[in-house]
Amino acid sequence: MIRIRTVCTSSSPAVRHVHAQIDAARVVAADQVAVTRKSHSRRTRMWIYQKDNGICCHCGEPVDRHCFEVSHYPRPLAMGGKDVDSNRHPAHPACHARWTAEVDQPAIARAKRKQKMHETGRGRKLKGRPMAGTRASGIRRRFSGKTEKR
Repeated sequence: MIRIRTVCTSSSPAVRHVHAQIDAARVVAADQVAVTRKSHSRRTRMWIYQKDNGICCHCGEPVDRHCFEVSHYPRPLAMGGKDVDSNRHPAHPACHARWTAEVDQPAIARAKRKQKMHETGRGRKLKGRPMAGTRASGIRRRFSGKTEKR
């Protein structure tokens, strides 16, 4: 579901930043556990802003204190990151969107693929005939070169 929402508004109606946001209130991980995100109060957002001195965690430039997004950096919530103060940092909306698209989403997809491969057993050899000469084959080979049943 895609929603359009106003990110930042100023006193004049001409200056208004609008962008599309994917409804990511819940992300389902590979093990089907829903990741819920807390909504941040104004006090929490200001504390996050002051903690990092108003610097964007992705580009290092100053962030407007009224117009920033909370980025879960270095570990996103969908990859097991915690929604704690040490994992929350201010970011420009454009930097956060770019970081999510270029870094977080491919890493999350790769982790889900690896988890699925690990659970289904794909990626390892499927059982077929046992390797010749091993105990599982039922054949025993003597030093003389003769083969016999175990």
